[in-house]
Amino acid sequence: MRLDTRTALAGLGLMAGLAAPASADFTLTILHNNDGESSVLPTTDLNDPGFGEFSDAARFVTLVDQQKATSVNPIMLSSGDNYLAGPTFNASQAIVAGGGTYLDAILLDRIGYDALAIGNHEFDFGTQVFSDFIDDTTGSYPFLSSNLDFTNVPELQAQVTAGRIAPSTILNVNGEQVGIIGATTEGLASVTSPGATNINAVQPAVQAQVNTLTGMGVNKIILISHLQSILEEQMLANTVTGLDVIVAGGGDELLADPGTPLLPTTDPGDIFGDYPLVESNVPIVTTPGGYGYLGKLVVDFDDAGNLLSVNEADSGLIRVAEIDGIEPDQGVIDSVQQPVIDFLGDAKIIGTTEVTIEVARPRVRGEATNGGALITDAYLALAAEKVDDLGITVPVIAIQNGGGIRDDFGTTEFVYGQQITDQAINEILPFDNEVVIVESFTAERLLLLLEEAVDSVPNASGGFAQVGGFWFTFDPEADPDSRVVDVYLNDGTQLVDNGVAIDPSFEMALVTNSFSASQNGDGYPLNDLPRTTILETMDGINGYAGAVIKYIQEDLGGVVPADLYDPAVTSQRIQEVPEPASLVLLGLGGAMLVRRGA
Repeated sequence: MRLDTRTALAGLGLMAGLAAPASADFTLTILHNNDGESSVLPTTDLNDPGFGEFSDAARFVTLVDQQKATSVNPIMLSSGDNYLAGPTFNASQAIVAGGGTYLDAILLDRIGYDALAIGNHEFDFGTQVFSDFIDDTTGSYPFLSSNLDFTNVPELQAQVTAGRIAPSTILNVNGEQVGIIGATTEGLASVTSPGATNINAVQPAVQAQVNTLTGMGVNKIILISHLQSILEEQMLANTVTGLDVIVAGGGDELLADPGTPLLPTTDPGDIFGDYPLVESNVPIVTTPGGYGYLGKLVVDFDDAGNLLSVNEADSGLIRVAEIDGIEPDQGVIDSVQQPVIDFLGDAKIIGTTEVTIEVARPRVRGEATNGGALITDAYLALAAEKVDDLGITVPVIAIQNGGGIRDDFGTTEFVYGQQITDQAINEILPFDNEVVIVESFTAERLLLLLEEAVDSVPNASGGFAQVGGFWFTFDPEADPDSRVVDVYLNDGTQLVDNGVAIDPSFEMALVTNSFSASQNGDGYPLNDLPRTTILETMDGINGYAGAVIKYIQEDLGGVVPADLYDPAVTSQRIQEVPEPASLVLLGLGGAMLVRRGA
């Protein structure tokens, strides 16, 4: 049931009461995280080495164990994205091929979840791998989604029959029934590979499960959802009746109260709001991705299931850090981390950099970065070797979706003078993506694609495009689908003027990754166009990562130069234009007129 409004300070958007009121009959501790995404190894901060190690799975397990032992009626929940392409999963695939177990499955068992939401990355390797992964877990905990229908996916429907996938579940917590409902983003098909999964609307699916649970006498209901932006969960809180708490995932938002200890790689300026947010008297919580933080929400109910209060003194975000005395769990070190370390031990140095290369998630999903420029320039260099054989005579441009660049936690960026290894590039570009050339790509298509790319600004989006071979301007204040202002090729050819394609049929070739090209990934309008693969995944190196490795080694001579990849230069590839006109030196062979027409 909803929070009792007699105890809510609705005007301030905060929960009342630092301790459980005298009338509370049941206290529940919700321990939670989301977007673990196989980030199992410890991190250190180059700028603060004295802080020690942090954000690792072994210390996360220790912290969870401690909180379970000392909390009142604890449950452990995940809001999805429980594994991700990268070194951990690559190591797992080699282990599984030899008859072993997925490393992330071992970790989920050891954490001891009571329920997990199904996120988008669970489908990145297809539905069979997701089913195999579930089989590798030894617990009975369910993977939940109320709006996904697996009737046409036999391997996942079998998991439904076995009870490992369900729309909701009921936990018995010290004699009290607690309902847990799952939900997954409606945009699933545009960001991953769910096969024949039927993807239904979230709101009616969640409401139906609330009604079912309520009809069974369950009066404490929690939603664990992976909707990729907490704004979606806020809307659900206003449209679904009967939810008590929402645990959100997929958006990487930082909720923290003033004074909350943060990790050194966390920017306090990125705090989205207090922990918890409250919308329509429903507390909403989430954590940043990885194993750097554990969320703890302590709530009190009366005997009728009314949510009376959040115990603010005991609730909040808890960082996972050596400096706080959290020792790593040796079993996790041995069974999960060491196999990844052994896998990475074969890394080869491919070069160094004269400039810090920015690939952190919030940046590549919202602005032009030099890391994005490095990737798209690598695509162009590779394409230049292939166009004659393919008979391509039109201009060639390059695009990389921000969602395919995976330094989610801001810890893998390369600083000045740092050596670059092939495995580090493979970690940043972790998906099994080939590099492809898309032909018959017109200026009209480019305009449609770029509108998709900037549609979510100022919110970070995996569909945001890093670009090469051209530059463009857009107005973030304009209505979606009408934000792109001007587009120019690097040779000065103007393709779009004030939001209108000058020659809609002007033809180009586009170099990109196979996800964007073949699946209309992130809404890019490409999958009906002819395409040719020009670099495949080989020897464990993902195709698009291989392009960057080759570019650094062969085209750049092993050094990423500061003059080409100065952020002040590469940031000009994509510009916001709130002002009517200005002239900006571009560093791409000319000057750029940045303007917004009347």
